[in-house]
Amino acid sequence: MATVELRTEITVDLDLLAKVFAELDDDAQAQFFVKVAGILDATPPTKWASDVARWQAEHIGRHLATCHCSTAAARRFVGHINDAMTEAMRPECVT
Repeated sequence: MATVELRTEITVDLDLLAKVFAELDDDAQAQFFVKVAGILDATPPTKWASDVARWQAEHIGRHLATCHCSTAAARRFVGHINDAMTEAMRPECVT
């Protein structure tokens, strides 16, 4: 039997990434952040940052807070994630 190789090119832009992320369940969305953090943690230090993950998070936070491209909805969404993590990490909530 012959083997046929098919190749498809898909342009992955922010709209597609956002749509796919929004369609994931909460566990998969959380795993997305785990994977991103793992990639950033494994990134060697640069001349700008010894802790690349923290540096990137700070830049994203400032961008969401101050950039004209950000929205109140985006800031609320990230804020809700932070609030839920803070609540869940209280000593009486951690198992």
